Amino acid sequence: MSSLANGYSLDVPRRLFRIVRGDRFGRAYESERGATLTVMAGVNALQQSLESAMRQGTAGLPDLDRETYRRISRNSAVVSGISGDSIVYYKARATCGGANFASFVLVYVPAERGIYDAVVARMSRSFDRATLPDGRPLCP
Repeated sequence: MSSLANGYSLDVPRRLFRIVRGDRFGRAYESERGATLTVMAGVNALQQSLESAMRQGTAGLPDLDRETYRRISRNSAVVSGISGDSIVYYKARATCGGANFASFVLVYVPAERGIYDAVVARMSRSFDRATLPDGRPLCP
């Protein structure tokens, strides 16, 4: 999937996930195995840093009972951990020169880790800023 207006692209495995709802700000997916995937994007109207937006919940990071990994830079963030009985993987990035945020959250049970850890790796590699052929950002 791509959101040219929000400046990102993401390879969602269509064989695993079906769309359950969507609008111009994102999509929610479910798998037959019970995993959920939420892809979101929005305008950074308050010109927050990505870390500030995550702390305030405006970048889509769900509450975690236990955080197992965190890496945050100026333009991207990866956080994973446990929420209830589920594994949560969250990745976000600033797009359009920081004017927008895009993120995805994959939630799955530990018993399905063999399947979804590979999905996380694939999606993480594909999650990129959308650009024009000459490399300029594709943003409004």
